[in-house]
Amino acid sequence: MKRYYLSHPFTGNEDENKADADRIRTFLKQKNPEICFMNPLGMFGGKETDYCTALYCTALSDAMELLSCCDAIILCPGWENSTGCRGEKAFAMKQGIEVKYLDEFMEVP
Repeated sequence: MKRYYLSHPFTGNEDENKADADRIRTFLKQKNPEICFMNPLGMFGGKETDYCTALYCTALSDAMELLSCCDAIILCPGWENSTGCRGEKAFAMKQGIEVKYLDEFMEVP
């Protein structure tokens, strides 16, 4: 089974961003049951996650470890304004992981 990593902005409106990432993951899974879509915000992003703390560094490290096991990364709208998403994209490119964009991958309601 292929594994796709969902890269979604987090900081700024954490609750809304986590909910949106989960909604997207659920939609993609329904349309593509043969692919395992991984949502790191649902796994590592808590309200206490902050770019300036050691806790964030641990969460980011865990997310990169997860990404390293994936076949592709899907960048969600707003990724270009997110430090975390830009870092995930750069990491994916360096590792030879396929980069996809949500709006090209499929339409999401």
